[in-house]
Amino acid sequence: MQQAERRLAEAEALSSDPKKVALYESALKNYQSSLDDASNRIKQVKDTKAVRRLAEALETQAGRHEVVFEKGLLPP
Repeated sequence: MQQAERRLAEAEALSSDPKKVALYESALKNYQSSLDDASNRIKQVKDTKAVRRLAEALETQAGRHEVVFEKGLLPP
């Protein structure tokens, strides 16, 4: 989840520079990959209480990220 936060911060920093579109797109892909990796790791946890807690944390983080996207980080 921390990797996803870092990738999102990278994408946000790159989004304001039109010369760095390829880097911006790469940062967004890395962000999605980080979320997918976190989700897959959660699925491997055997403790159901831990799974629930981790899934809720991931969902909370993703919700915070969605706010950033809605504020215009993603291209039109």
